[in-house]
Amino acid sequence: MSTNAMDRLQYNPYLERESAAFLDILIARAAFQKWSWMHPVETAAILKKQLLANNESLSVKINDGPVPTEFGDWTLIGIGDKTSGIIHAILFKGDFHAVDQNTLQNLPVFIHAGDHFAETYHETNRDFSKRRLHKAMQRMKIEGSGLIIYLKQEGLGSSVGFDLARLNKSYVWYKNRIVVRRDSSGKKIPAHVFSYVDLDIVRSILESTGIYQDQIKPLDIGGNISLDDPNGPDQPDQFMYADSTLIPEDAEALIKQSADSLMTTWVEPWKSEEDMRKNLLERSKSLTREIGSAPLPTEFGDWTIVAIGDKTNGLVHHALIFGNLKSNVLSDGKDILVRLHSSCHTSETFHAENCECRQELELTMKKIQQEGRGVILYLQQEGRGNGVVGKLDQLRGMFEWDDKGKIQQRRNPNTQERVDTVQAYIEAGYVSERRDFSVAGEMLENFGIKSVRLITNNPRKIAGIRQSGVTVRPVAIHVPPPNEIVASDLKAKALEDGHDIPPEFWTVHTISEEDLMDPIEGDDAHEVQ
Repeated sequence: MSTNAMDRLQYNPYLERESAAFLDILIARAAFQKWSWMHPVETAAILKKQLLANNESLSVKINDGPVPTEFGDWTLIGIGDKTSGIIHAILFKGDFHAVDQNTLQNLPVFIHAGDHFAETYHETNRDFSKRRLHKAMQRMKIEGSGLIIYLKQEGLGSSVGFDLARLNKSYVWYKNRIVVRRDSSGKKIPAHVFSYVDLDIVRSILESTGIYQDQIKPLDIGGNISLDDPNGPDQPDQFMYADSTLIPEDAEALIKQSADSLMTTWVEPWKSEEDMRKNLLERSKSLTREIGSAPLPTEFGDWTIVAIGDKTNGLVHHALIFGNLKSNVLSDGKDILVRLHSSCHTSETFHAENCECRQELELTMKKIQQEGRGVILYLQQEGRGNGVVGKLDQLRGMFEWDDKGKIQQRRNPNTQERVDTVQAYIEAGYVSERRDFSVAGEMLENFGIKSVRLITNNPRKIAGIRQSGVTVRPVAIHVPPPNEIVASDLKAKALEDGHDIPPEFWTVHTISEEDLMDPIEGDDAHEVQ
C-alpha cells in the first residue's frame, strides 16, 4: 500500500472483504477504539510518532461544502486527523475556491477547542465557550473575512473520560438537584479544566488548506490559541491523568496496525459499521460499552449524562437522562419519553440555517424538563449515517456560490424547485437515510426501558426501536421552518421519506408552541409500509 496520504485515503479494504487480512483490520480497529476512548492523547502520540518517522503529514483535507449560517455564509472544510481518526472542521468566511490562497495576508484566525457539552447540551457555567465561538463568527461576518479552526475534541482533547471526571469533580446530586461541590470552607472545588491542543496538529490542519502560518494573524478575541506561543496552550495537569495507565506494547502494535484503516472510515463509514456489527452479533457480543456517567446541569434542568462507546464504529454516543439516574428516575421503565437524536454539528455548533436539528434538540430537552422524566439518546450519526464526507457532498449538491459571494440554494433545472437534502444526497450517490438504530435499541434495553413515547416524525426510527423489542407510541415533533430552505426540506422528508410532517409545516410561518409536539393516537401510527 502506498504511504502517500491521498492514496491511503482512497484505499478501501472493504473491496477485499474475502482477504485474510480483513479480520486483522477489524481486530486492530477494535483495539484502537478500546484505548482511544479513555487515552486519546497517548494513542495519538503513538500514531503521530509513526507518521513523522515516515515523513507523512499529520492531517489531510478531505472535502468541503458551502454552509449558510446565522453568522453569514461560509465554506466548511473537513480535515482528517491521521493521529486520531477525528475529522476536524475549518470554517472559511466566504467562498474558499474563489480565493487565491497564495495571495492571502493577515487573515484573521480563531482556533477553538470544541466543548460539546456546552455547545450542544447548553451546560451551565460553561456558556463562555459557545459565546466565544459565536463572537468570533460574528466578528468575521462583519469584517468579511476570517478562518476558524474548530478542533472536534471530546473532553477538550483529553477524552470523554476527562469530561466525565470534570463533571463529577465539579458537581454532586443533592436532594434530586445538582449542586456545585465545595470544600470544608465553602469554596468551590476547582476542576482544573485545560484544553489539550497539539500545535503540530493545528499547523498541519492549517497547511492542508494551502494556507501557512505567515499568512495569518490571531483574531483579537479572548480564548484564542496562538501558534506563536513557544510554550503552547495550557497543558493538562495531573488531575486529568489521575487514572491513566501506560499503553502496553501489544496494544501499541495494534494501534499502529490500525492507522491505515482509520482513514477508510471517513469515506462510506456504514460499510465498516455493517462488518463490525455482523462480527459482534455472530459472536453474541454486545454492540456497546458504557464508559461512565456524571451529573450535567444545563439551561434545561439537571440531567445525568452517560457516555457509551459504540463498538461498530468507535464513536462515543451520549445518553441524557433527566434527573439522577442513581435515584431510580426511570422506575419501572415504562412509558418513558424518549428521543433518538442524530448529531448535526453544522446546526448545533455553527447554527447552520439549512436544517432544524438544533431546534428539535432544544425543544425536546424543554419538553422532557416539563414532564420531569425522559431520555435523549444522542447518536453520532452525522449526515443521516452517510458520514461527514457524505454531508459535505450533500451541501455541495444543495448550495452554490453566486457571483456576489453569497450562498444560494440550487434549483432543479427542469422544475425550478429548490434542491432539498433528500435530492442532494441521492444525486451525490448516497441514500437519504442510512442510519441503523440497533445500537439505540440496545442502549434502551441496558437502561431497563420497556416502552417509550418516541419523539420523532421518522417511521424508520419507530420501526428500528420496535425491532429491538421495545413498545413504541410515537409523539410527533414539529419545528416551524424559519426559512424556505428548511421548508423545502420538511416537505421532501414528508413526501420522499414518509415522515409525519403535516403540509402546514412545508411553508414559512409561525405556529404556537402547543402545536409543536403532539401524541399520535393508535398503535399502528407511523408503521413503515
